[in-house]
Amino acid sequence: VTQSDLKYYIEIISKESQNIDFKLYKDNEEIQLKNNKTDDIFFAKDTKTEHNYRLEIKCKNQENIGNIIDNIQIKVHSEQTKI
Repeated sequence: VTQSDLKYYIEIISKESQNIDFKLYKDNEEIQLKNNKTDDIFFAKDTKTEHNYRLEIKCKNQENIGNIIDNIQIKVHSEQTKI
C-alpha cells in the first residue's frame, strides 16, 4: 500500500536479443512488449495490489539455450506519480 499513485514498467534485457523472442503474461493475459518494454502500469494509492507475471522465452538457436537464459535480466522501473 502506498500513499501516492505509482507507475512502473518492465524491461527485459538480453545480450542475445536477436536470437530470442519474449512473451510476457500478467495474470495469464499477454502484455504487449515494445522493444522488450511494457507500457506504463499504474497502482492507485491506498490500494493493496499484487500482479503475477510469467515470462515465456523462445530461443531460435537451441544449442546455447543455457547461456542465453543465464544472461536475461528483468528490470522493473518505478516512480511515484505527481500529486
